[in-house]
Amino acid sequence: MTLNEIFEKYIAFIHCSAYEKSKKINKIIDEPSFISSFIENHKLLEEYLNKHSPGTYYIVDAVYAHQTPKVIPDGSTKSVEIADLLIININHSSLQNPTTGNAILFQAKRNSLPCTGSLAAENENIQFQLYKKWPEFTFKNRIEHSNGSAYKWNFNLNKNLGEEQSKYIVIYKGEIFTARTSNLCPQFMRANFISNSPWNSSVCEDTTNTSNLGLTCSESFAATLAGIISGRHGRPFDTSDNITKDDWSDFIQKMLQLAVNQSYTYNLSRQNIKNNRRGVSISSSFLKSIAMLTFKHEIMNLDVYNNYLKFNYRPFFLTNILLHKSVTDNNSMPPPMNDDIVDRMPPSHPSMLIINAFNKQEFNPNY
Repeated sequence: MTLNEIFEKYIAFIHCSAYEKSKKINKIIDEPSFISSFIENHKLLEEYLNKHSPGTYYIVDAVYAHQTPKVIPDGSTKSVEIADLLIININHSSLQNPTTGNAILFQAKRNSLPCTGSLAAENENIQFQLYKKWPEFTFKNRIEHSNGSAYKWNFNLNKNLGEEQSKYIVIYKGEIFTARTSNLCPQFMRANFISNSPWNSSVCEDTTNTSNLGLTCSESFAATLAGIISGRHGRPFDTSDNITKDDWSDFIQKMLQLAVNQSYTYNLSRQNIKNNRRGVSISSSFLKSIAMLTFKHEIMNLDVYNNYLKFNYRPFFLTNILLHKSVTDNNSMPPPMNDDIVDRMPPSHPSMLIINAFNKQEFNPNY
């Protein structure tokens, strides 16, 4: 099964799952319902990836949030959410330091056709212009300097031509399968979504599109996700501890820091979700965070390695590799916290999916 096929299967499942939950409680479905379903079932995605990717071992974690954080672009007096979804892809290699990563922000819309429709309404236009041009912006409810001025963020700093840091997703408005069968609905098939996938995507940055006409989404979201893993989509970010003049890398690392909190919960009435833990276990220091992440997974899934990894597994094998690397590499330790880091911390994070990939061939069983 290819990466495209894995993601097509996952998107079809989470789309149907969101509808089933809403129907059971007689609620009208909306965009947060689909994003919640995408996040909530992330361990199924991890299972799919590991089952059908013989050369790679994946650890997938996710955290749900809604309408956060809010940002105010230059020239606007109103705030908009920075994204409905942030996807972060991290490739871990024992041969490469620092770790490589890429990420991309998504804004979701529902429609019966693979296009957003007009985005000219005031808040939608602000959002569209943010994703098209990425002007400087500030975070709403941000911590300010002692002199009273707020930090501005500029995602265009050090941005290379062709790098994508944001896209729109269009989600099919109806159900995709006929009742009691696995056949696609004729109405859905007539909608001409790309690859018969109910989620399609479109780039917005640096295009000639206008908010009045909106965007035509000409790629399946499954293909977009596969492209994120391959590095074809998304913007690279610096995973080192000393980021200079790169607000994009700073933002991604701070989103990871904020997602560490496991104590808070969320409610989503249209999916009958009450006090659901958002729980994700990651942090800003990549070698240390992945050691923690693998430790958690090795405790919970000792049998996974026997099933998927091609060596005789010893308990905490991967964790020990990463811990050894973290203590022998002086550049792996996080910098001390200082006032500038505190001031630059955004107030919250969007929904996030974090894909950690390990090349199985690099793990030496005689370590």
